[in-house]
Amino acid sequence: MNDGTTFQLRFTDDITEIGHRSLTSMSPEVDTLRIIPGKGSVDLAVLPSYRQDACFAILATELDSRKEHDVLLCAAADWWFDCYVNEELIFSTMDLGNGGAPDAKRHRFPARLEKGSNQIVFVIERGVDSMKFYFELLPPAADMNDVNFRSPVRLEREIRPPQPEFPLRFPPLITHMTPRTMLIRAITSVPVVLGAEAFFPGEERFTTSGEGIRKTVHTLELAHPAKRADGLFRLFIVDDAGNRNDLTGTYPVHCFGDAGPLCFLVFGDTQHSMLFRFDLLKKYSRLAAREGADFVIHLGDIDSLSDNYENRYLRGFLEPYSRLFDGRALMPVFGNHELRGKEPRRWFDQFATARGETGYTFRGGEIFFAVLDSGEEDPKAEQLVEQQHQMLKHALLSPGFQSAKYRIAAIHAADTGQFHTGSKMEAILEPFRRGADFDLVIAGHIHHYSRNAPGDYPFHLVTLDGPGGERESSALLVESDDDGLTIRAVTPDGEQFDRFTITGHRSKTPN
Repeated sequence: MNDGTTFQLRFTDDITEIGHRSLTSMSPEVDTLRIIPGKGSVDLAVLPSYRQDACFAILATELDSRKEHDVLLCAAADWWFDCYVNEELIFSTMDLGNGGAPDAKRHRFPARLEKGSNQIVFVIERGVDSMKFYFELLPPAADMNDVNFRSPVRLEREIRPPQPEFPLRFPPLITHMTPRTMLIRAITSVPVVLGAEAFFPGEERFTTSGEGIRKTVHTLELAHPAKRADGLFRLFIVDDAGNRNDLTGTYPVHCFGDAGPLCFLVFGDTQHSMLFRFDLLKKYSRLAAREGADFVIHLGDIDSLSDNYENRYLRGFLEPYSRLFDGRALMPVFGNHELRGKEPRRWFDQFATARGETGYTFRGGEIFFAVLDSGEEDPKAEQLVEQQHQMLKHALLSPGFQSAKYRIAAIHAADTGQFHTGSKMEAILEPFRRGADFDLVIAGHIHHYSRNAPGDYPFHLVTLDGPGGERESSALLVESDDDGLTIRAVTPDGEQFDRFTITGHRSKTPN
């Protein structure tokens, strides 16, 4: 009878530690846990030693072997795990997830034990509702059916930046850029009056002191040159006497205007493991730099839930994005998973407009953009539809809309006809003759790449891969020039797998 395996266990949120190849659970916080296969999986999140909302668990055990030989390890977790044997990463589900319930013998993979002592370490990342783990050590003569020999994805694990300058808790993030303004989002550890200043070649400077209120969550609207330009910005604190105290750090900013060519990158549904998401952001940031993207649209579902917003959204997305994307503004789309968890309202602090709206429009180059909230899982979905209905009615009359060569909409969940998601897209677009005034609609949500030419709807409709999709993640690179729109579908590594163009200009005059 298999009486199980005893692990040393501890919980951590230290991403730096998880990023190292050499791991051990030895520490003053260590606990012991025995995994008995006959009893199924253990939910680590219900153990007395579990720290509230901890993201990672490290489980380590040592096995003595009389000789060098192979064994089979059987493991599963909810949802992601890495397995190290003698400091070598031999198996990982950080890219694909567990693939099913952790109570079954989900993953079988071989491990080579050395003569003497061998250390086996599992790193488990918490899933949506639990932190379950199953383990069984099988002898070499065990049934070799369903053994998984695939190599683990080699993620780029150097992921932790230096601590931001006090009192900043995270690097500032640029969102909701227009040809003339942008939003600077920042979080401080103590309440302060925060301001921002941007400076560009030619000694152009733009300053805002915010709302003049002491707070820890800051949204600063800052002007910039009404043209394509690269510059820097800094933050400053205003004391009670009105004196300005500059913080020493400076941050890049890339601006675009409302004329000329444009290039932008679109991806979304990044609710992978945190480690895999870091890897995606690194790859997409390189892609954006290589292609000269002016900004980034994220299609929503940054993570699966907001139970631990500090780690999963702020440290797990905002921090690496602001550090990696060289001042390219983020244009966020509201997804259905943003409504899940204990802290969904905190999304608005960092990713909604300055007025707390989740639908908005802007002009970039000669393209008019509408960013829409499909209202998935939102109890106020009908109200959202009407709000955006009115927003687009006003947009129809705006010079930015009427003079645009192309119109593009971004929405999290679209009704593609083939994959009905319950989206209110058609109702939202009704002022535009049910979308006839748009050239392209880009969506996520279904985690599957598809491209529909005008047919069911009078526009091109593209959806992108996400977890469980054919590529786990995919992106669009969209470029405009005098010849039209060029749309390229690419993997995170930049490999193109689809391409099409939208040329000619249909009548854009609204009815």
